Amino acid sequence: MQELDPCSSTINHFFLPQAGGDSTPGGNLTRSLQEGKELKIISVNRRVMAGIYGKFVKVLKSNLDEHGLRGLPMTFSAGLHELRKPIHHEINKRRGTNIYDRDWDVLILLDCTRVDMLQSLSDEFNMIGEIDSHPTPGTSSAEWMETTFTEEYSDEMQETVHVTANPNSSERLSSHDFRHLEEVWRDGWDSELGTIPAREVTDRAIALHRQLNPCRMIVHYMQPHPPFIANDEIEAVDVKKPGMEKSKMNVRELHEQENYTSNDLWNAHLDNLRYVLKDVELVRSNIDADPLVISADHGQAFGERDVWGHPESTLAESVRLVPWCETVAHDKREYSPEFDVNQSIDSSDQSLEKKLEHLGYK
Repeated sequence: MQELDPCSSTINHFFLPQAGGDSTPGGNLTRSLQEGKELKIISVNRRVMAGIYGKFVKVLKSNLDEHGLRGLPMTFSAGLHELRKPIHHEINKRRGTNIYDRDWDVLILLDCTRVDMLQSLSDEFNMIGEIDSHPTPGTSSAEWMETTFTEEYSDEMQETVHVTANPNSSERLSSHDFRHLEEVWRDGWDSELGTIPAREVTDRAIALHRQLNPCRMIVHYMQPHPPFIANDEIEAVDVKKPGMEKSKMNVRELHEQENYTSNDLWNAHLDNLRYVLKDVELVRSNIDADPLVISADHGQAFGERDVWGHPESTLAESVRLVPWCETVAHDKREYSPEFDVNQSIDSSDQSLEKKLEHLGYK
């Protein structure tokens, strides 16, 4: 093995087993060394490490100010997560499945949908049949976009009409890379709901598919991702409480600050999933696709091993594994969408930063 200079001023090195080996942190890495398995070196620029250190100091000060000495273990846990991020990012990227390596005509992405979420509603929706799964290459929407739409798949992307409600597309996607990129969040934003309604996405998907007849189409809905527009009981999601800087609480905060249980939040996500699946049914009866696949960019954690939501670069299986459910779609021409394909895309009255905040990304 190449000898490394531990005092290098430009690079920090991490060792990982090659794909196919056991990548669990800790003892498994030691076992890999003992068994003589081939190792891969991950190089991380010092600038990245400096950024992690800066975040650590900021979080430490905040936790000490708010919690006193009790803030130390909280900061230590957060610091470990930040240090592991570059390693976990590389593991997920190498072991994740790119959507373009699977077969689909139309790919429906339901943001935050877990395999067991979709399975639990299979009796309510006839289109949900056998559910396969695969590991995602990114455990947040931004990370998924970054690791999915790469130069390697540029030819496939040029054949793809991409309809997305996820605002992370602003910095991660370019219209030049796709046959057409429809960023629904730009003018389909509902300021009262604090998100993009499913029907805004559905109308554009159907209209664009009928007019452009693309080889491939991606339809990325925001639901079942919070806010819980299909559940009136959990209103704290979009309420700005006195003294709070954010107007949006993520699932961890809803649990820790509002005392919602993991079961409460699970059921709220299921309500959102039911809501969006009704629109998926509408898409399925108004376009032609074989297969039409229902999947997700990433899953969602509800406190398993103290992971909540969908943090970037996590190894939590509830976030890494996403469903893959194949069905067939036929255009029965039963629905006429209220969308002019040729209309210009205008920015809404809210900034991108505010939209990302509402959806829990800020």
